[in-house]
Amino acid sequence: IIKLAAWACLQYGFIHIGFGAPFFIVSSLCAIFGCTREKWSNEVSAYSVFNKDFKELDGTLSGAQFDREIRGGLQEKTPVATGPVQAAKTNEPQESEELRQRQREQVRKATLARFQQ
Repeated sequence: IIKLAAWACLQYGFIHIGFGAPFFIVSSLCAIFGCTREKWSNEVSAYSVFNKDFKELDGTLSGAQFDREIRGGLQEKTPVATGPVQAAKTNEPQESEELRQRQREQVRKATLARFQQ
């Protein structure tokens, strides 16, 4: 409160000598830059881009987590095989790829039927 009262008195004095606006601007900039501080070494920013190794806060919804939840829940997703070469790389049997293709075809047909009504 003492600092605020001293600033108000100085502001009043600068207004009387015709430099009220420049004093206000300079004192505002000093307050802004003087009140900012460096974060501590163990402190984590709310913005992950400013953190070491882009570490996120606990409970933050990331884009990758959102994508996983949209595509099938909270469990970890394995890469979806789109052909025989990729199916072999992910150790998934060829039958599961054929099942996926049949399911995609069923969804496509149902979507087309819905739009044709």
